[in-house]
Amino acid sequence: MSKNASKTPKKAAEKQKPRKTYLFRIYPSHKQTQTLEKWLGWCCEVYNAALDERKSAYRLAGVSLSYEHQCAELPDCKQVRPQLYEVPSQVLQDVVKRVDLAFDNFFRRVEEGQKPGYPRFKSRFRYDALTFKQYGNSFNILPGNKKNRGTLVLAKLGHQRDAENGNC
Repeated sequence: MSKNASKTPKKAAEKQKPRKTYLFRIYPSHKQTQTLEKWLGWCCEVYNAALDERKSAYRLAGVSLSYEHQCAELPDCKQVRPQLYEVPSQVLQDVVKRVDLAFDNFFRRVEEGQKPGYPRFKSRFRYDALTFKQYGNSFNILPGNKKNRGTLVLAKLGHQRDAENGNC
């Protein structure tokens, strides 16, 4: 084995940042469920609009839009669609990041000679997750005591019930 071949996996491992991710199953109230359903619908619209914008920009002007460019346009989108003010900004940024990752994966598959699978529009029923990505800004965890676990607090949504005790 050559020296370069042994260093390649190590360098790839060093470049990746360690990530700590927690997946919470929440038990929202009826009102919170309605709010989350609205948010999912609007996020699906933003996803499809961002995808359409990228496709149109390349088809009409030969320009590739970046994640940063599309995120910078989100405040203007909120001017046009005021209901987007109800959705936390970081959740909307994650929607644009999903579009960016879909195109990254598409181009990676093209380079590797695999079946590419161009990014597709999503129906509301296939868009079923929201990401609150920054602790202290888009979500917080309040410490618990001996009786119940900690409480998850989501931005613009509030406290989430504890699964075991039904506490808020």
